[in-house]
Amino acid sequence: VLCEILPYMGISYQDLQPRERQCFAFCSIFPGNYLFDKDRLVNMWISHDFIEQSESGGTRLEDIGGKLFDELVQRSFFQATFDKKRYTMHDLVRALAIGVSSYECFLHKETSSRASPTARHLALQVSNQLHIHELNKYKNLRTILLFGHCDSTEICDVVDKMLANSRSIRVLDLSYLEVLTNMPAHISSSKKLRFFDLSFTRVNNLRNFPCNLHVLYLRGYTRNSIPQSVNTLANLRHLYVDASALSLIPGIGLLSQLQELENFSVGKRNGFMINELKNMQELSGKICISNIHVIKNTLEAADANMIGKKHLEALVLKGRNVSKDVLEGLQPHSNLQELMIEGYGATTLPHWILQGHIFTKLQSLHVGSCRLLAVLPPFGKFASLKHLTLDNLPSVKHVDGTHFGCLPSLEDLKVSSMTSWIDWSHAEEDHGPLLPHLTRFELHNCPLLEKVPNLSSVSSLSELNISACGNFVKALPQYVGLLACLKKLRISYCDHPLLFSGHQLNSLDYLYLRKCGSLRLIDGLQCFPNLRDIDVLGCPGILTEFPDQSVRQDEQDLLHLSSIVTDVSLLHKNSFVPSVCALCIVYLEALHFTPEQEEWFGQLISVEKIEFAYCYFLQRLPSTLNRLTSLKVLIIRETKPLSLEGVVPQNLQELIMDGFIMEDNFKPGGSDWLNISHVPYIRLNGKTVQ
Repeated sequence: VLCEILPYMGISYQDLQPRERQCFAFCSIFPGNYLFDKDRLVNMWISHDFIEQSESGGTRLEDIGGKLFDELVQRSFFQATFDKKRYTMHDLVRALAIGVSSYECFLHKETSSRASPTARHLALQVSNQLHIHELNKYKNLRTILLFGHCDSTEICDVVDKMLANSRSIRVLDLSYLEVLTNMPAHISSSKKLRFFDLSFTRVNNLRNFPCNLHVLYLRGYTRNSIPQSVNTLANLRHLYVDASALSLIPGIGLLSQLQELENFSVGKRNGFMINELKNMQELSGKICISNIHVIKNTLEAADANMIGKKHLEALVLKGRNVSKDVLEGLQPHSNLQELMIEGYGATTLPHWILQGHIFTKLQSLHVGSCRLLAVLPPFGKFASLKHLTLDNLPSVKHVDGTHFGCLPSLEDLKVSSMTSWIDWSHAEEDHGPLLPHLTRFELHNCPLLEKVPNLSSVSSLSELNISACGNFVKALPQYVGLLACLKKLRISYCDHPLLFSGHQLNSLDYLYLRKCGSLRLIDGLQCFPNLRDIDVLGCPGILTEFPDQSVRQDEQDLLHLSSIVTDVSLLHKNSFVPSVCALCIVYLEALHFTPEQEEWFGQLISVEKIEFAYCYFLQRLPSTLNRLTSLKVLIIRETKPLSLEGVVPQNLQELIMDGFIMEDNFKPGGSDWLNISHVPYIRLNGKTVQ
């Protein structure tokens, strides 16, 4: 079988360990083109004891299974999707899995019945054509998975009979079976059931769960339908329910083996207090603990034993005006990788944050909405910190090298709404080089910040985003030219006069400018030789104050420019852009284009796509559009009725018009139909005309 199906993968299969082969063969029951979820599949493997504990015994089964899955990915048995969140199996690889599954695994489709009655793992491709009576022959099942849609309630009875016939069921997936309104009668006697998925079914009374469940899915159930008895499932390791429903389960702390708890809202009543977390030492991944302001003191907070949760990777602590004592008692384990604190009410952070060196694995830190916090901690002690966000800290006035010192690993820094921040100083001789590996810096709504250190040492910075920081922006031109690696520059909401020259920004490929009414580009767009995309709105004077000297001789400098988004800011003779491929004109307030602007459009010899959007007052498009032989797509959105006579070029392939009131004018027989009828594809208000 191996040589016939796929010789190379057959050899790779032979190299697998026995447990890896078993896990791979199990995947044969899933239909073609199935999108695998890594954690879900690993949980199924564990439920079948396919995953063995390591000899040392210190590693969780989920981690061992995850590494096994990664090994199969590395060997090309799975391929990650584009977003890296799901995985697929090639048809030939799936054929290999079917070939080696030794008739234990079977996908039952419609009228097919070739499966052995001794099959252990069965997936049903349910439909209204399924011969349900054939399913009664299976007596030794350990897996039942349902896929597809079926309107017949008979399928519910058959599933119950299979449960009665097969006492060793370990994995049962009934998700999306909408005809299921009652819990299967034999579910409570399925003592070996470990994995149970009832998501998006219509079971009225959730009860009688098998006591040995390890994994339970109840997605899609309302907050009032999850029974309190769920907290009696002492062996439960994974509970997947909607966040709003999870917060209403009292006594969640009884589930001491639970490994994920995305949200926990602290309450004052028994069953919802912070001490529910005390014995949940297996928690991993991310947890958000909200309402921590209801905790009374350090002792009560420490009862959650956050410092003992060594598997936890990310912690979010939220509240309102939280006291220092409470936050002191919520110290996490030193293995933590991400920390977010919101709503803190003291002037300084707790001791465990000041002792940052103990968190050797911390990579992301977010401190926000702490209105009284005046002194920042020494972030330089977090040696592994890559992402730092400071938001809404209105009492912070000064930042120096002890705060933003040599953060050797920091790549991303976001600072916003520090409205009292005045100065940022850094002495390199005392604190080392400033942010040596920073690649992205965002600064928003810090209007008083004026004094900043020399940014030339931030040589790796590739993206800079500045918004509503008037004083800082005034000094920006003297710094930005020193950033040799800068690729993306965003400046918005700046009212201060700015004379900007970009001749030193040879690496810049994206420029975004918003509401910078007094910004001027001294040398025009030609000062950005590698610019590819430009987005400029609300900057009417950006080019107008400088003569068009040497515009033509420098036009070759703009050969890389491919995309423009603008209003009228760039419709200027000093922005000759023959290479642009895509153009979007938005929020134009004029009734028509000036002769100079008409000529500007006529010179777009490479443009393939033009869009006019939200130009509510525009009465006519530029007549020079009909010269553009390269134009393939024309899009017009949300404009008043206008005529297209003499505008649409003969080579246009697509015309898309949305938000038109008088759409009959552009349909066959309408007043404008002859002006557009030569276009092969026309879509009007979401409907295809031709």
